[in-house]
Amino acid sequence: MITHHYGDRYLHSAASETGFNALGLLAEDVKTRLGMSEFEISKFKNGLDKWNLISDTKRRFEVNNLQRNARLATEKMMCNRR
Repeated sequence: MITHHYGDRYLHSAASETGFNALGLLAEDVKTRLGMSEFEISKFKNGLDKWNLISDTKRRFEVNNLQRNARLATEKMMCNRR
């Protein structure tokens, strides 16, 4: 685990800037700059994968809510016309 504060900030900002697209290159860069072990790199990659999974799930949930609200509004409008 990284305990150096600069390391934490570097990981966070570098991951945000790349949009997680160049994760392999980022991991290698972090490893060289901070002297991280392979185990620490794999923990970093796993953390990003979990974050992406949570984000995708949250987006799907929000889209489903929007669709449900639109359907309910349409049904309500149709009932009011009758």
